[in-house]
Amino acid sequence: MSFTGVKLPEFDTLVARHTAAAMQIEELGSLLYGELNGAGLATDPAERIKQVAAQVGQEAEDLRRRQRIVREMERLKISIGPVIATGTLIAVPESRLDCPRANWSR
Repeated sequence: MSFTGVKLPEFDTLVARHTAAAMQIEELGSLLYGELNGAGLATDPAERIKQVAAQVGQEAEDLRRRQRIVREMERLKISIGPVIATGTLIAVPESRLDCPRANWSR
């Protein structure tokens, strides 16, 4: 996935829900694995669900990383994005180094 901009506070909701979904999918995969294994059946469907959970978890981690960047941009009062009727659309750089502010605190 590629996210290049966010609208607050909707972004915070997206991050929270994506993170929760990753955990729920992982739990589903684990429960299904236990049931299938206990019944002596092939666990391939559960393994596939666990793979999807891992992918969603990686995406959630990327979203949380970008959320930290947005918070740092807010703290430093960096605004790179248009103000729209429903809020501010903030362009989220890939990293702090891509942001037009040279003196980020480390």
